Amino acid sequence: MAGVRNRLGAGRWVSVVAALVFVTSLQLACKTPFSTREAEPPVTSRSRWVPPNQPEDVLENMKNAIAEEHIPNYLGCLSDSAQTGRAFVFVPEPGVAANYGQLFSTWSLASEKRYLDQLFQATPADSLRRLVFANVTERPGEENERLLVADYVLDVHHTLDPASYPRHVEGQAEFWMIQDPKTSYWSIWKWRDSATGQRETWTALKAVFGR
Repeated sequence: MAGVRNRLGAGRWVSVVAALVFVTSLQLACKTPFSTREAEPPVTSRSRWVPPNQPEDVLENMKNAIAEEHIPNYLGCLSDSAQTGRAFVFVPEPGVAANYGQLFSTWSLASEKRYLDQLFQATPADSLRRLVFANVTERPGEENERLLVADYVLDVHHTLDPASYPRHVEGQAEFWMIQDPKTSYWSIWKWRDSATGQRETWTALKAVFGR
């Protein structure tokens, strides 16, 4: 080592030693975080999903799904015939439906997914997505069913021409709820949309993005 030191000279020898100390420190620093770091919790795909033990929970899940652009959560609010025995049915606002031929005669869960895919693809991540339910009331329904009636306001600020693709819709929804016999979770098996004024309804939003 003395010979190496003499050949390099005092100044260069100090530099070499400093470099070796620096590299050794880096190696120790790199090993330490991985040896002591705790495992991160898994990312949940359900986000703000509330177990729908009550029909009102379904409305809360739908609001959160719209805000988060979470299509699986939104579809989870609607009845799957494989689980509940009831296929999902959407009854559109008549005035809008009349302008779209047979579009709503075959409307299904796949149709719901298609319109949401198109809507969310046209909506920037930082844009407004807000669903509000008001005046929620319960009316008598069939056995093992619950009927909730609610006024709604839905705002989705997408980038398409609002003259053809509404960003604001409002109206009244009638939600027929059914309970899954295995999980006891509630979901919507029939959804009737109605206008309450001159504003575009949810039916119009589904029509332009789902056609």
